[in-house]
Amino acid sequence: MPGHPLATAFLHHLPSGFRHSLKASAALESCLSEHLIAARAAWPVLTFGNEPFLRHLAERLPQQEEPLEALRRLHAADLFLARACLENDREAIGLLERSFLRASLRKALAAKGASPAEADEILQKIRIKLLFSGEGKPPKLAEYSGSGPLASWLRVLAARMVLDVRRRRKAEPADLSLSDLPVSEADPLSALVAQRYHRELKAAFQAAVAGLPRKERTLLKLHHLEGVSLDSLGAIYHADRATVARWLARSRRAIIGETRRQLVEQHRINDSDVDSLIRGVQSGLDFSLRRILGKSEG
Repeated sequence: MPGHPLATAFLHHLPSGFRHSLKASAALESCLSEHLIAARAAWPVLTFGNEPFLRHLAERLPQQEEPLEALRRLHAADLFLARACLENDREAIGLLERSFLRASLRKALAAKGASPAEADEILQKIRIKLLFSGEGKPPKLAEYSGSGPLASWLRVLAARMVLDVRRRRKAEPADLSLSDLPVSEADPLSALVAQRYHRELKAAFQAAVAGLPRKERTLLKLHHLEGVSLDSLGAIYHADRATVARWLARSRRAIIGETRRQLVEQHRINDSDVDSLIRGVQSGLDFSLRRILGKSEG
């Protein structure tokens, strides 16, 4: 209908069985216009187009309620930001970070008893869940319906993730066995030496991992435990794929170097045995990181 362009576009995106409930009326046009004005006012730096936003609204309109009233109750400004983030709009992702994740969600996690390190890791997991698809599922942010404020929805998500992390931590054994440590099955000598120096290797390897800066440990966990790709990590940390690969390689070298130093200086193991142990570390590093980072996750 020429006089109601927003309403006409919106109706086009409604499910076919739902279109009869609404008509391209002045009331619908006014409601959509108000939503757009509110969204643009809330996020003036975003240049996200009207059409994808109208489609986003139509897809999230509750079908069990009177449609115009349900549309009026939607938190349109929050939905506008969510849709822009799902379109990989960098300005929108920055706004999500500054307006919701850094301050308010960190406070919510602290209120749940999360330590600063635990909060950092949970926030990274939330970022990934919100913005990246995985295992055939769309990004979590696509599930936000707009029926309540985005801030409240994110706090619920964070609270659930804290519980999930703690459940997984309780399910893991407290100590590490020889199978958790880097041993080269192709090198029987390395396996024998690792068995002989089991405690020393465990202590040195754990200390090396624990001694990494928090950002490096988080990167390793995300890559090795969560299976986050180099490209996705680059998007999170605003770096290209090659830079992320260099960061991960540097962290692995640091673990190997610090494990060697601990074995020599702290445990006084002779050079030939240390060389054998380090061969095991190098050959089994990725597997060992998955096991040990998994047991310390949280």
